[in-house]
Amino acid sequence: MSETTTTLGQPQLDRLVLISLRKKFHPLTFGKLYREYKFKTLSGTNDAKIDLLPLFQDCSSSALQLKYIFEVLVTNDLDNTFEDLVNFFSTYLAKLKQEDQTAILVYFNQISDEFPWKSLGCHEEFLKALGSFLESFPKFQRSLDNDAKFILMLTKFVANILSSGSKIFPQFTQDILNYLEYLKKNGFDSSYEYLNASFSDYNLSAVKKGYNTLTVSQNGRQGSLESAKLLKIRKILWLSQQFIVKYSPVNEKLIRVFKRVLNLSSVTTAATNTSIAYEFTTSMFDCLLLSTKRTRDVWINAITNKLPLVMKLLKISQAKLATTLQNISDASNVDQNRQVFIKFLKNLITLDLVKPEHLQRIVTNAPSTLAMKNIKTEEVVATYNNIFHKSNPEFSSIEESGALNFMKTVSQSILYMQTVSKLILDSIRTFITEKDNLRLRRILISLASEKSVLDYVLLERSPYDFIQKLLSYLDQLVDTRPGTETKSDQFMRENNEDFMDLDLGSDDASNAQEFFTDLGTVLIFVQYAVYRYNMNLWKFEKNDITLQLLNNASTINSNDYLEKLQDPSSELNKIMNKWISSLFNSDNTDGISDDLIKMCSLRDYHFIMPRILEEAIMAYSSCLIDEDSLIGGLEYFYQPFLINNLTTIFRYLVNASWEKEGQNSIITLTKILEKLSKPGEMNDEARILHSMVMENVNDVVFTALENLSGLPQVENYLKQLKKPDPDSTDLSGLITYILEGKPAKFELPEVYMIADSIGERLDMFYDELTFILSTSTKDGGNSHVNNRLAEALDYELIASLMVYYSSFKTCTPLKSWVNHLNYFNEKRNLDIAYDRVPSNNLTITNSASTKLEEETASDSKENITGTHTGSSFDESLMGFVKDPEEAEQNNITVKLDPDAMIDDSKEENSLEKIEEKRDRGKNECDLFIVNLLILIRYNDPKVMNNLITRILSNLECIH
Repeated sequence: MSETTTTLGQPQLDRLVLISLRKKFHPLTFGKLYREYKFKTLSGTNDAKIDLLPLFQDCSSSALQLKYIFEVLVTNDLDNTFEDLVNFFSTYLAKLKQEDQTAILVYFNQISDEFPWKSLGCHEEFLKALGSFLESFPKFQRSLDNDAKFILMLTKFVANILSSGSKIFPQFTQDILNYLEYLKKNGFDSSYEYLNASFSDYNLSAVKKGYNTLTVSQNGRQGSLESAKLLKIRKILWLSQQFIVKYSPVNEKLIRVFKRVLNLSSVTTAATNTSIAYEFTTSMFDCLLLSTKRTRDVWINAITNKLPLVMKLLKISQAKLATTLQNISDASNVDQNRQVFIKFLKNLITLDLVKPEHLQRIVTNAPSTLAMKNIKTEEVVATYNNIFHKSNPEFSSIEESGALNFMKTVSQSILYMQTVSKLILDSIRTFITEKDNLRLRRILISLASEKSVLDYVLLERSPYDFIQKLLSYLDQLVDTRPGTETKSDQFMRENNEDFMDLDLGSDDASNAQEFFTDLGTVLIFVQYAVYRYNMNLWKFEKNDITLQLLNNASTINSNDYLEKLQDPSSELNKIMNKWISSLFNSDNTDGISDDLIKMCSLRDYHFIMPRILEEAIMAYSSCLIDEDSLIGGLEYFYQPFLINNLTTIFRYLVNASWEKEGQNSIITLTKILEKLSKPGEMNDEARILHSMVMENVNDVVFTALENLSGLPQVENYLKQLKKPDPDSTDLSGLITYILEGKPAKFELPEVYMIADSIGERLDMFYDELTFILSTSTKDGGNSHVNNRLAEALDYELIASLMVYYSSFKTCTPLKSWVNHLNYFNEKRNLDIAYDRVPSNNLTITNSASTKLEEETASDSKENITGTHTGSSFDESLMGFVKDPEEAEQNNITVKLDPDAMIDDSKEENSLEKIEEKRDRGKNECDLFIVNLLILIRYNDPKVMNNLITRILSNLECIH
């Protein structure tokens, strides 16, 4: 627009406004008078414009005048040139009194539905004018307190433009970023949160539509491509942490933290919730594409059963959710798992979150079964009670009870599973309390028969809670022999006068076999759940006895048992010889005697059975027994009371017996494995238990035999097994998937297991960072851009892994991380940051794990001699960690030694309390931050500086 040389009309416009207000003309009448006035004033005049200032002055005292303003600026602009609106923001708004400014913007927001936001959003001149006002506003601002309302109204006006769906002029996004920084810096929190939420929503939609935009990030401003890729990897890692590591329940907190992952404001809007629904769903399907054979079912359960609960909490209208789902269905990662998406839709319809008539819009040729509604759960409850409570397992087999068919029916509906899940949890609690082993066995086997129901029940909350109950129960019985008291029974008899001497079982073999079948079923179920859900055994450290049976490979070589088995005079050695004779002696026609079965506990059998099999193999190799005797003895392990030993036997065979040289030995072992892997006829209970064992040991056996596949017998056996997934811990493959969409496999728990294997420290992650930085993808002519993006993804990946791994492993909530890392990040100059000289006897090594071991040993000595200085870790090692007085000045939290806080005068005789406080102090010491600070000190400053910046941005995403 050209600059004017003449300003016309002020006296006449002033009088027109005054008369119109006095006579209370309707806004349409005033608009008509203004158009006539404008036409007469500007006709025949070049390079002139009307000064509109009288129209705006003192408008705060007249609601009618505000309507006149809107009439002139918007309604009269029939051609959408927005000339007067541009002049309002570029020229007049800054000249008005504060109360007039506020009044106009308040009114604009009140009638926001009448603004042509879509046209304004793509009008470059208007956005330049508004952006210029946003940029210059702080210069003429008078009072932060008095301007709060005006700023909020201005913020809402800008947010309306962002919500228009138009492609915003790039410079205007920069003006918004500057304005957001101003709001945050000056403490206008509500305005900042409101605009930040709208701006983040716009960025998300802009990425989807391919707009070239900027985004707000804790790491600075980034281009849309980089922002989208970084966001993608962050979402994948966060969802993996929640759904296959922590198994977090779906609740408001989960959604609130996911908002922080997306960098969305906590302010809830309809646009925000639809964006959350879109990002949550598409990212879940990304995780499904990356899933391994083991985690695929877990992700399917998360999508089909947990994701609908997320949609329910978001409270999106059915119409808007249907539109969002239609957009989601077009995503490529969703299209590759169409059946999973359809099942997800079915559950949404069942929960009344989407109407059945929306189906054809979302999925073409949708099956009619999707619209199944009005499911009655009363019949489900009645059937469940008849099968698992009223029916006596002693008199009806699992086939006759209808339990397996019932579970298939339950799997057809999310409402069925919701109902049955609660019933199963209550029943298991009851059966354990009442020691009803038969019913407990039946419900566990029935649950395992239908994997989708199993996943729903165990993952609805946390599999750790479910399995903990079973482990505690096994702990009481694992050393019990048939016909003897359990630990809890013995305790009750000795301490409870009302204890009744219950019948613990008769002496017949069937009861002894049932005893081991019941306990073996619980053990197999626990082993299977630990494998299927990648559960960390350290979570069950209180159940140390039963853990020996879960960690099979290491318990077999227990020195205590090994010595007893090798001692000819020991009872275990005599029992083992009797079992060998009963199983593999062709002259034995009586089978396994009753007394022999009752000689051992469940734990005894898990130690001696692999040894018995090894002795049989040695006897066969020495021609002491023939092949028929060997194979005949193996058939006993198909019996339900012995089948629970198969997991231990398989692991023992592949880990301990391959050291034998010669093809004949390998062929013999292959025959044994094949016989144990593919039994003959079984009843349904034994078949289900055997399938759980085989799924548990499949990968271990396949990996052990893979290098021997040159032998035809081994090759044929491997065809019966399922080939394990390729490397699921290849972080470079994950980066390539994010960058280029190439297929990859990623399993977060496996990455954590590697970190655990080197001492639960962060060194492995730093080593991975240096490796993937050195192998970042390059792409021909676009290598600079692609390499820069790959490097950014490398840092984001490792920072997220460090934070999530530490948050899952440590007892503390990582609060100290922010203080220490911010201190490092602010200093930048490492010579300034490390202002203390390390001790002379400090040996610098490349391994922070070694360093921490030295530090731990040093701390132990200091505690013994009483020379501890009061910090939670060695100050001389951590050069930049201040003393408490110095730390207070720098806002750094330093934890005092818990021992120093004990008041001996008040607790002279409270040794237990002192030990409790000392143990609590040890738990509160976060070794991961100590490890990280060591990595900072002894590694590349530039690499660590970039890494720490990313870590700080990820700390807010911990759930």
